[in-house]
Amino acid sequence: MQHQTSVEILVWDRVTRLFHWFFALSIFGAWGTAELNYMDIHYLLGYFLTVLIAIRIPWGFVGGHYSQFRSFMYSPSEMWAYLQSSLKGRPMHYVGHNPLGAAMVYMLLLSAMTLLLTGHINLASIEFEGPFVSLINPISDDASELAYEIHEFASDLIGLLIPLHIAGAITASIQHKENLIKAMITGTKHTEVN
Repeated sequence: MQHQTSVEILVWDRVTRLFHWFFALSIFGAWGTAELNYMDIHYLLGYFLTVLIAIRIPWGFVGGHYSQFRSFMYSPSEMWAYLQSSLKGRPMHYVGHNPLGAAMVYMLLLSAMTLLLTGHINLASIEFEGPFVSLINPISDDASELAYEIHEFASDLIGLLIPLHIAGAITASIQHKENLIKAMITGTKHTEVN
């Protein structure tokens, strides 16, 4: 009979961890500054978030194993199987992102990129500022309004995804008996080996 031993391994590299926490702070900061109409700070946070995304996307191809997009590409059937096992209280274990966590990462990244693109379009077409000002102006008022509406939608979508992400991390932490929030701070997780 083989005994399994629990070992601590590095899962989330430093770039991924820093991206995660700065992404969260930037999103909350951008939302708060927009609500309070501190638009100069809102724009700065948008630029900072643009830099974060510009780092994370290439890092998804060259970073640590569990940070690479290919390490958490799952088929719809794998997502469905994971969801079913999770609902039964016996979720399949993954060292890196599980299939639902992976889907959340992609949705957050796509929503953030939409938010940033439309934010830069708004800045250029309304305030006549930013890196796209020479490319965007002049655009029609209808196109500018559409960019604004998409920006608002992406903001609302991220506002929905973040609590779902937090709830998923807490649920998976409980079901797997591992602290995923701590793992995103330290970068390490325990896993069983034979």
